[in-house]
Parts: sequence; structure tokens; C-alpha cells
Amino acid sequence: MLSLLCLKCIRQECNTYTTMNILPSFKYSPLNCETNDIRLVRLLEENSSYVLSCELQHFPSASSPPYLALSYTWGDPKDTVPISLNDHILNITRNLLSFLQHSRHRSKSPITFSEALWFDDEPLEPDGQWLWIDAICIDQSNIPERNLQVPRMKEIYERAEGVITWLGPASDDSDIAFAVIRSLGRATIRAYKATGKYDPNAMVAVGRAFGRREWDSVQKVFHRPWWNRAWICQEVTTPTKGEKRAMAWCGHNQIDWDYFGIASVYILDAELERALEKSENISNMRIRTLACMTADRKTPGKNRVNDLLYLLGANRDCETSDPRDKIYAFLAISNDGQVIQADYEKPVAAVYTELATTFIKRDRRLDVLGYSCLEHISFDLPSWVPNWSLKSIANRLCLAGYQSDGTFRRTYHANKGLKGSIGFTGGERVLRVKGFVFDSAILVSWSRTFTSLSASEIMLRWRAQALHNGPNYVTGGTIIDALQHTLCADIEEDDVKLSERGRKVNPFPQDGGEEAAWSTSMPLLRATQNRKLVSTLGHYMGLVPELTEPEDKICILSGASVPFVLREEGNHWVLVGESYIHGIMDGEAVTAFKASGREMEIFEIW
Repeated sequence: MLSLLCLKCIRQECNTYTTMNILPSFKYSPLNCETNDIRLVRLLEENSSYVLSCELQHFPSASSPPYLALSYTWGDPKDTVPISLNDHILNITRNLLSFLQHSRHRSKSPITFSEALWFDDEPLEPDGQWLWIDAICIDQSNIPERNLQVPRMKEIYERAEGVITWLGPASDDSDIAFAVIRSLGRATIRAYKATGKYDPNAMVAVGRAFGRREWDSVQKVFHRPWWNRAWICQEVTTPTKGEKRAMAWCGHNQIDWDYFGIASVYILDAELERALEKSENISNMRIRTLACMTADRKTPGKNRVNDLLYLLGANRDCETSDPRDKIYAFLAISNDGQVIQADYEKPVAAVYTELATTFIKRDRRLDVLGYSCLEHISFDLPSWVPNWSLKSIANRLCLAGYQSDGTFRRTYHANKGLKGSIGFTGGERVLRVKGFVFDSAILVSWSRTFTSLSASEIMLRWRAQALHNGPNYVTGGTIIDALQHTLCADIEEDDVKLSERGRKVNPFPQDGGEEAAWSTSMPLLRATQNRKLVSTLGHYMGLVPELTEPEDKICILSGASVPFVLREEGNHWVLVGESYIHGIMDGEAVTAFKASGREMEIFEIW
């Protein structure tokens, strides 16, 4: 039994409590599974006590009234405030209260869903309208209900009349940022309507008109906590049966979500990304992925960007309150999300291991192992099972991508011509795979990512290590040429768009100096993040995980298109991570192995 605070107290605008009747705590009644009930909430009229009051009702899914769905970040789950829900007390997070308060003070005109031209800016008005808000409409303490409702969230967002993306209250020139993003989006749409295609030059022309303050404001909007949520991909990019509205809302300012989605792609493509410089709170790759998925809503058919494994990797930096949601948040929007069912009664280790084994059994490939890293073993996970709950891991080597001829195919073929079995033992905790040891690490460099040395000092050390074996590389050509290919893993990579082999970067350009090469070459930065340069016993060179040690083995495994670093521990092996070894990425090691007459061995990886 609690007494309610007045809204002024909650906003810390007064220091006294409003005298209120004592209200009981809210208790959920069960949903009717036979009619696929959902709960909807709406704001009630203000009363003299200033208490925010809401009404919650159950509706059969097929006959529910029109409603808006909310996409937002919970914030600190311990920082809660009470509201009145059906004349009972329910505690909600302060960020959700902020949204409801802003909803209350907007215009009270009813919603009219315009059929105007694409990207119309007509606002969505939630005050007095039915809303679907996960924290209120799902009994979060009821695990069986969560297991049933989470798979339905895609349907819930599909059926919504619109989606509101709540980025938080206005601050840090957010109104200016919205004006910039609206201008960029409209320029793109005008160019599209005029030419029938997207023209990044239209964005560049508009972008040049803005100064430092405008771009700083955009950067701050893209750094808001909302962007880090795992569930946002489902909430704002769910394919819809019609042209449903999605609006981004910051304070009292609203713009069409597609302005964010389309503008994000071209902000990056037009090399304006320096205004949105990557920080610990946001990844440009995540913005691009979200934007591509938004555009994909309007394109029929399947797209590789929506494969579950790709979505998990591209959104690895996202945040969830439950580690299992790092997977469950993407099931409904992926092409192959049916491979696993949401179950909050399963331990995290069981969920992560089940997903990894499912991918391996289905594809007979080891692609999922590339998301594993030795330093991230926790939850009692085997070394080969990715720990999706953790963020700081090397960028995945691009295993496949679109080529210049428009085809989508694999980038590397280190196991070309190698056939062998893949299986499991020990209750599917031990991976058994055939392969062979190609080489051993003997020199492992300083890491580029975690060191007090400058980029140029690291580069000088890497070059000195490369030259340790002389001026020429073991497979032909100069050692410096091999280093230049190694530093970008031999590919020209443009996220999901292009993945072409034969790329190299010059670590010491004539103009700009050593530091410029590290700060401007995205292929180099991606390939070397959280990796070290390795020199092997056989005089090869490559990029390996940070925890690689001398005497670790470079192995070619069945079902793995890139070499893996393994470490022998007693009678078993542990996975250190994937690697790029220059000169063996197209099956050369397999050819030499077959010519040697050696037999493949079975690696038991724990």
C-alpha cells in the first residue's frame, strides 16, 4: 500500500506530497490465450491531484481498437515512479513517465492517419488514444506470459496504426538536430521523386549548409540511449501489411522515422560520418544496419541483411536487461528466426549453446564460431559458443558479401576442397571437427586497440615484425605488399553492400603521415580492431585475436572458410578465434596438405 506522489513532486518542482487516498498495488489478470488477447493502455483526463492516471484493458487481438505502439528505452529499472492504473498503483521507469507527460501536453485532436505522399510529416497524437507499451501491457514478472508474448511482438507492431520512437526529452539542441535530419531526408526524397533513384549528392549539398553546432546536435541525438536497445530493430523496421506510420519523437518535436533511416545511410555514404563519430555508446555500423532494414520494409522478398546470424553480429553492441534478449529480440524479424524459440526459463548458457549447435547442424558450417572469442567465456559456455551478451570483440571477418557483379558469395575459401565431419559430444558441449594444423604462431605483435602507444608507433612495430623474415614474402611478392593486403584482410568492404578481394592499404601514405592512414582507412580500422599481427613458424603473416600467444596453432577446419587459432590444453583444444593468414585464404593450405599425404585429425574443442 503506497500513496501517490503528485507530478510536480516527481518532476522535483515541489517538496511536498499531495494528500491522496491510499491505493492498492496493481495486479495483472491473465490474458485469454484462446482469443490471443493483448492489453492496451490509454491516458485518462487530468485530475486535480496532478496524478497521471491511465486505464488498462484486455482486447482480443483480432478485434482490438486502433492503437499506437511505443519504442523507447526503459532507463534505470530501479529509478521508478508511481502512476495510477485502473485506480491502483503501478511503478514505471522515469523515462516512460516522461513520455506519458509529453503525451499529455500535446494537442488533444484525434489521430487521423493520412494517406498523403510518402514521408508526410503529420504527427501522431497519443493522448487519449490506446497505446501498446511493453512495460505496462506485459506482466514482466510472469515468465510464462513473457514466453508467449515475446514471439507475438512482431504481430503487435504490425497491427499498430503507428509506432512512436521516444528518444527522450528535448535537450542538447535536439530541435536543431531534428531540423537538420528533416532537411536531409526531404532532400533525399525530392531527388528520388525527380530521378527515381537515391542520390547521395543531394545530401551533400544540403549537409554543407550546416555548421559545427548543427552537426554536434545531430551527433548527440544519435548518441542517445535509445539507439543501443536490441528491440529497436523489431519495433521500427517490422515489415507491415500497409503503410503504417513510424515517428521519431524528442521532446515535443516529431519527424517521420524514415527521415532517420534514409538520412542515416546517406550521412555515412556522403562521408559526413565525422559528425557522427563512433563512440562507446553507438556504432555507425548499427545505424547503417537499422537504416538498411528500414528501407528493406518496402522491398518484397528476402534479403541477406535479415538473416539471424548477420543481425546478431551487426547488433552485438546493443543493450538488453536480459542476456537472452540479445537473441530473442531478432527472431521475429529475421528470415530464419524459427530456428529457436524464446524461453525465459532456460539458462543463458543453454540458450546460447542451443543456437550455436542449431546453426552448425543446419548449415554444416562453422560460420558461427567467428563470433566467439576466448576472453569472453562466461555463463559456463564452451569456448566455441559465442557469448552474445558481451560487446568488445574484433569485427567479424567478412565471410560473404555482395560483389561488383551483383552476386552474393563467400569472400574466403581457406578450406576449399576439404571434406570432413562435424559433430558433438558431451551433451553437445564439445565440438568435434576434422581438420589439420597448418602452422604455429611464433611472434605476436602489440594490439592496435588496447595500448598506450600511438597508431604510428604500433605501425612501425608491425612493419618491423613483418620485415623480420626478410624483404620477400613466402608465397611471392614483397613483404611490404603482403603487409598492405593483410592490414585490411585483403578486402574492400562496404558493410552489407560490397565485399571484394584484392584490396590493400598503404600504412604510410605520402600525404597525411602515419596517423592519417589509421584514422581514415575504414577497411584497415575494421580488420585490425582487437587483433594483432602474427608471424608464423612457416614465415606466414596474418591477423589473429588479441589473446593469441606464441605456439598457438593456425588450423584449417572442415566447414570453416577462414583459419582458426586453437590452443591445445591437455587432451582437448580451446578456440581462440578466427584469423586472416595471407596467402592461404583460397585453399592453398589444403592443396599443400593433400600433397603431403598427411591424414586429417579430429579436434575436440571445449
